[in-house]
Amino acid sequence: MVYESKDILLALEEKFGQTLLPEGPEENAVARELVEYAQTNGFRDVAYQFLRQPPQDPNEFASLQAEFEAKLEHLKQLLGKYPGPYFVSTFSLVDIMYSPHLDRLAANLPVYRGYHLKGNPRYPGINAWFEALKQRPAYHRVKSDDITNNLLLRRRWGAQPTGNLLPPDPADTQAIQFRAEAAERLSDNREVAIADILKNSGVQALAKDGDIAPIQEAVDFHLRLLADYLINGNETALPWGRVGGQDNADPIISAVGAITLAYVRNRICAPRDMSAGAATAFRAAADKVLAAIY
Repeated sequence: MVYESKDILLALEEKFGQTLLPEGPEENAVARELVEYAQTNGFRDVAYQFLRQPPQDPNEFASLQAEFEAKLEHLKQLLGKYPGPYFVSTFSLVDIMYSPHLDRLAANLPVYRGYHLKGNPRYPGINAWFEALKQRPAYHRVKSDDITNNLLLRRRWGAQPTGNLLPPDPADTQAIQFRAEAAERLSDNREVAIADILKNSGVQALAKDGDIAPIQEAVDFHLRLLADYLINGNETALPWGRVGGQDNADPIISAVGAITLAYVRNRICAPRDMSAGAATAFRAAADKVLAAIY
């Protein structure tokens, strides 16, 4: 039985062909060394300690940050050894070893430590690496979006935000392929979503005399409204509120809609429910429809 992710990746590579390691024997050996090194160089330990440890002692926090930045400098040097944006001359298992951790850190650090990895001029090679990964369709299918990463950190480790979420990438919120994917996933799972919302969001408390039917209809209506907005975008004439220009909605129905949209916005998880780009488009659309209600 193979347990470690590194060993699983290497076993898959051996089983299904040399596709994610360089063909040349010398560079292949370098890549294998870097795969091993990714587990032993201490980067993950230092990075997650910097992220998760509450910054109570300023001197200790500054020391942790300096240690983390030293690790980033070393990664920057590794990325500069070969032409192109990757750790070796082509995309490889080395990049796969680092991508989940750097993705999480790029999402978490601005919110929980006020530290920016993406866009940081100190690390142009790391930024070029992120941009190169962004061009790979398979990467989009397996990565998490920033909000999923931030919600998981708060739920799992009890971390408290010290900054604001980064604004979503307009390339994701407006891309029709991501909006269509989000709408399809919502439509395919509509009945499951309705049941989940009725059970766990608190909307049942708004039912009069225990009659849940109007609440269920309102939940369904707002999910359909969200799916329609994802497909039609800003051309959709939303039925009330600031976007639609009307304020004549039933307040109970509006409250059900607001709870429904806020719940599903934070309930979805990438890549479990949809791709990261689709999740970003989904959340942005939920916020837009929410603004039409209140």
